[in-house]
Amino acid sequence: MNWNDLQVFLEIYESKTLRAAAKKLNVDQATIARRLNDLEEKLNTKLFIRSRNGVTPTSHALDLIPHLNTIQQETIDIERKLNQLQQEVIGTVKISTTDSLAIEFITPLIHRLQVKYPKLCIELTTTVETLDLNKAEVDISIRTFRAKEQDLIVKKLAEWEVGLYASKEYINKFGQPNDRLHHRHIVMYQQGILPYQNDRLVGEVVDHSNIITQVNSSLILMHMINSGSAIGELCSYFAKKNNLQRIWPNKKREQNYEVWLAMHKDSYKTKIVRIVINEIVKIFEKL
Repeated sequence: MNWNDLQVFLEIYESKTLRAAAKKLNVDQATIARRLNDLEEKLNTKLFIRSRNGVTPTSHALDLIPHLNTIQQETIDIERKLNQLQQEVIGTVKISTTDSLAIEFITPLIHRLQVKYPKLCIELTTTVETLDLNKAEVDISIRTFRAKEQDLIVKKLAEWEVGLYASKEYINKFGQPNDRLHHRHIVMYQQGILPYQNDRLVGEVVDHSNIITQVNSSLILMHMINSGSAIGELCSYFAKKNNLQRIWPNKKREQNYEVWLAMHKDSYKTKIVRIVINEIVKIFEKL
């Protein structure tokens, strides 16, 4: 016996005629009659007395009705719960990015996601290291260079020009640099942080004796420039956000500042990962 047989039985009982039950279940009357006969044979008992006016349940049928109604309601409740689980966004999505991108874009996103999806958790890692998407160390990676590993889906989110910037306080204190980097207040990334790093700023050779700080954090580099402690390369987006002054507007770094999103193709099949990715893309589309 299966649930479909029991549904036929309940529908015949509620509809009072085979024709009405067939119409309700969207099948022909002969099919309903055959399925009722099959059910009665399986149970080895008569369930309905047929007549010209319809069907009348036997005492055996009446004994079954309360139990079947309970089963039917429980089945409906289970189906509703399963539908809710499919619609709900529950789970953890792991995101890796730089500290400056995390503060500017991801932490505001987390707040909006929490409002829309209260059962979604974001595990946010800020690091200069590239976590392995193929080994599921992270679900979504947002970096300033394009990932080249196999089996990844990548998308460029943004691209900005990179120039040399200083704060107004720095210019007031140390003056505007001439056409050479003679200032002894330069901040740069440590070697190996950027894949395209060299000993130049916006194409100009840097005297290492003029470097006061080498950092491995984009947030610290930006803070050093913004606080008036040093001059350094910065993308136009963050420079404009901090009201920094561009030095030598006609000079720029050869490589633009790019923001790339990457995920493993299997991760993209997961509903909650797709939801987070779509929200991230929306943020950058509005810029």
